[in-house]
Amino acid sequence: MGKWVKDSVASILVEYYGTTVRSLSTGIALFNYELRITNYELFKCFLKLL
Repeated sequence: MGKWVKDSVASILVEYYGTTVRSLSTGIALFNYELRITNYELFKCFLKLL
C-alpha cells in the first residue's frame, strides 16, 4: 500500500511539473513572438518617419 501511494504521488508530481514546464515554455514562446511582431511594427513606423 505504502509503495503504491508513493508511486502514484510521484507520477502525479511528474505529470504536474511536466505540464507546468510545457505551459511556461509555450507562454515564453508566445511572448517572444508578440515582442517580435511589436518590434517589427515599430520598425515599420520608424522607416515611415525617415
